[in-house]
Amino acid sequence: MIKRVVVAPFLCLLAQIAAAQTVQIRSGEHDSFTRLVMTLPARTQVRSEPRAHGVSLIFAAPGLVFDTTQVFERITRTRLSDITSSTGEARLDLSFACDCGLNTFWNDRNMLVIDIMADPEQNRTGTQRPRPRPLSLSGSGIEHADVRNHASPASKLLAPPLDAGFLHAPDPFGKPSRPGDPYRPFAPKDIDLAEMQSTLTRQLGDAASRGFLTPNPRRRPGPDRPKGVATTSPSETQRARTEMPPAPNRPRHHNIRVRSAFLDENASQIRTVLESNKDEVCVPDNWIDIVAWGQETPFETQVGPLIGDLLGEFDVISQNKAIRLAQLYLYFGLGLEARQILSLVNQDNRQAEVMNELAQILDEGQAENGSLLRTQIDCDTPAALWSLLSHDRLPDDLIFDHQLIQRSFVALPDHLRKHLGPILARRLIAAGHRVTADGILRAIDRSNQATPPATTLALAELAQNKGQTEIAEAGFQAAIDSNTATSAEATIELIEQWLATGQPVPFDRAELAGAFAQEHRGTSLGRRMALTYVEALAASGAFEQAFSEYDRIRPDLPKEDEVILGNRLVKHLTATASDLDFLRYTLSARAGRSQNLAPEVALSVSQRLLEAGFAEAAETYLKEPESGPDGRKQRLLRADIALALNRPRQATVAVQNIEGADAESRRGKAQSLSGEYDSAFEHFAAAGDSTAMHDAAWMAADWSKMQEAEDQVLREVADLMLSTDPSSSQSEPGMLTATRLLLDESMHARQTFGRLLDEMQMPEIPEG
Repeated sequence: MIKRVVVAPFLCLLAQIAAAQTVQIRSGEHDSFTRLVMTLPARTQVRSEPRAHGVSLIFAAPGLVFDTTQVFERITRTRLSDITSSTGEARLDLSFACDCGLNTFWNDRNMLVIDIMADPEQNRTGTQRPRPRPLSLSGSGIEHADVRNHASPASKLLAPPLDAGFLHAPDPFGKPSRPGDPYRPFAPKDIDLAEMQSTLTRQLGDAASRGFLTPNPRRRPGPDRPKGVATTSPSETQRARTEMPPAPNRPRHHNIRVRSAFLDENASQIRTVLESNKDEVCVPDNWIDIVAWGQETPFETQVGPLIGDLLGEFDVISQNKAIRLAQLYLYFGLGLEARQILSLVNQDNRQAEVMNELAQILDEGQAENGSLLRTQIDCDTPAALWSLLSHDRLPDDLIFDHQLIQRSFVALPDHLRKHLGPILARRLIAAGHRVTADGILRAIDRSNQATPPATTLALAELAQNKGQTEIAEAGFQAAIDSNTATSAEATIELIEQWLATGQPVPFDRAELAGAFAQEHRGTSLGRRMALTYVEALAASGAFEQAFSEYDRIRPDLPKEDEVILGNRLVKHLTATASDLDFLRYTLSARAGRSQNLAPEVALSVSQRLLEAGFAEAAETYLKEPESGPDGRKQRLLRADIALALNRPRQATVAVQNIEGADAESRRGKAQSLSGEYDSAFEHFAAAGDSTAMHDAAWMAADWSKMQEAEDQVLREVADLMLSTDPSSSQSEPGMLTATRLLLDESMHARQTFGRLLDEMQMPEIPEG
């Protein structure tokens, strides 16, 4: 009993410790505000209570314990003089050393940020980086999200704001109206709640009639719901919201025009809003006007004065001169040098950010994900051209102004057209914009006799896209022989063209691909080159080297690439390898396990093994039949394997419920193996196989069916077997006459069977 008395308080203490959750409060000092940050277990409701020279924040989540020991390690007490946490309560007491206010918001999922500032309005516009949008703290208490500043132009157009009375209201988190009461509740005057309710109802009705709102079919659980009644699952409800009902099959009336009264009334206003919003999205023209940033005079005469003027008095970098020098570098295509100069510019300079993206395009042929230039595709300025160049691969559904792209490209200096033209053209070809790519390549100055290798590669890809394989192959060969940076990509394109058309790959080109794979290892081009190299070895017939290289690079390949490459090797092995090589790799399982092979590849391996006489090995590569044409082929091949293994019943089951002459033929063979020759005759007849049909009739000794054979010899044999026995004839009573007739029929039978044996192909017996 004493033990229980001692243990019970101890368990209660453990429960309290487990329920309590310690929240570490971190701090940071800024020019115009002091920031407190805490990561809560989850978002919770926060309530504020004013107190003398401060405020208290009360959290609805129980069990929170705040650790304030490290708050003043990084901040001074100029704004926040003290912070305490009441024992046993989820409460923070903040004491201010100034006439301060709060700006509080949620960041991420559960991080609460508290900014203490002397003048919140000035701080909101003075921070150097964009601050997250303030959010309400899940209920009453701290709610000051200025959502009207974040409304899109479309939302302002469709529905006027309901909080018109709040637009000019003082900030409840600004400077307090009177000392000692910094958080006096703000109660706006002259707000007609009935009018606001009427406006909200009217706007909801308009939105529902225009299709902007849809009803939520979910019912809230309540006591009136009978038990056992099926309810709609959340997934079904979400699917019902997102899936459109099937369109009725109605005839189209091309003479009907649908108009919207809302659009007719607000067409000009909508157009104005969209145009103004577009101006906000597109970067200024002078930020990307690379044509005006340099001249055709020598480079050294232009860069010298700018470098000399870069440093001003007291060795301070001139921001404008740095921008101008970076622009000159970009004009001459020197992206790395431009980025080095731009690193001297203030990081919050948006123009410098765009110029950094231009420099990255010049150096790497693309900009990084999330770049500003990728959002400029809808602009009617040269920014659309740079937007295309910023993508590493153009999306299939990307829509842009093709004529604007060509005009902007033609306006570039000649040296930039030569550098960027092949990159842009190849990107357009890959996206299916062949005509625009052709125009870009024509705009490149090719007055010199020797075409640059990059342009040669782009022209070869254009010819390949047009189906001109011979011209494309010649272009790829020329790019390879140039021994430049484009040789590796040209090698890939040439080998992939050979593989796509089923042509053999020369062994020396396969080895060249291996050399490029080693040179570019660790890059995306190197990974692609390694896969092409191994497949090229198999296509050249060097299966031993191909499988050895495959085993070498397999540990470094993603699982998907490993399976795809293994299937391609086995496919080449099955199609082109000699019987000896094929059997050596498949029977030893070096070609890979059957479960790792695609169904069509495993089917071809099994078919060739069966043709080579290895029925049991063929059975190991055969997968379970699937639906569709491939599943039908698998079942027919399974029947062939069962017939080869003398399993007629399994063959019959394999082709069960399959229609067609090929299935009937296999049923006939299974019946023949079972000795059911009459049934086999019917199946062969359904299959239209006259030879097999009369073979079954022969085995069944059904000479009447043999009389319908196409072969004259078989018909004569059938007639002979159905002829009347001479010994039973009573037309000639004499013994000599009967004997003579018997001899004549014997001679006829001998001649008939002789011709039958001559027509049959007897197997050759090896000598010795």
